[in-house]
Amino acid sequence: MFNLAAELTTDSLGSTLDALDRGREKADKALNTAVKITAFRAKNLLQKEIRGGTVGAKKTEPLSYIARRLWGRSPNRAPLRSLATGVRYAVRDKKPYTMAVGFIPERSGGWIKTAEKHQKGFERTISHGQRKLIVGRGGRLGVAEGSNTPFFLKRSTKKFKTPGRPLVAPFWAHHHDQFQKNIAKNFKAKMAGKRI
Repeated sequence: MFNLAAELTTDSLGSTLDALDRGREKADKALNTAVKITAFRAKNLLQKEIRGGTVGAKKTEPLSYIARRLWGRSPNRAPLRSLATGVRYAVRDKKPYTMAVGFIPERSGGWIKTAEKHQKGFERTISHGQRKLIVGRGGRLGVAEGSNTPFFLKRSTKKFKTPGRPLVAPFWAHHHDQFQKNIAKNFKAKMAGKRI
């Protein structure tokens, strides 16, 4: 009787399997590092865009005439630039590696409520004190846009409406594909032993 088949199990290839495991560990570590680098750079980019007033190639809604004039803010000032301080990133250390960029609950602290409020938009009732302040400064506010009379607050105005200024969604929609490419590029560089 002749043998028609011969068998070899990979269990006998101990050193080869060990090398394969080491290779997988190296690849996992390189992928995790690539995701962390991309997340860090994405956080910096989001902060820069918020401070610049253009998030994800979309200009944020400008400040109202009252806000610009009443509190002496520059008409070119980015409306939510102080929110850039609260932008953080997080990367999951276990597979599948995921990155989060924006206002992270565990890391952004008190900025979460403010960011949520301003991204949705809100209405604020004008208090008696605020009304007095605005009316008292009315003459110094100058001429209202589209008018030739000094600015005054109408008696019928009971609320200020702040429009929603989305930040994270337009940023992510605009840059998502680039982030994926960056992760792949950084992974390949890390596997080649390059510094990224």
